[in-house]
Amino acid sequence: MACLRLPGDRYKIVIKPPVEIVRSDNLEDDAEKVIMLSTRALEEIIRDWPEQWIWLHNRWHSRPSTEPLTGR
Repeated sequence: MACLRLPGDRYKIVIKPPVEIVRSDNLEDDAEKVIMLSTRALEEIIRDWPEQWIWLHNRWHSRPSTEPLTGR
């Protein structure tokens, strides 16, 4: 799902098909598949409306190898 900004202080909600969760006996593989499918869905939305993309979380931040990790 995405909320797109439109001119005139309006918005459009786009709802994509749900990510299908198929369970097996391997929880780790199931989790990996759901993450992969969710990421693909997000990538599709970003490709369709790249000008709307914003990420507030510092997810891909890297640190120098000499700097200790904090908060973990």
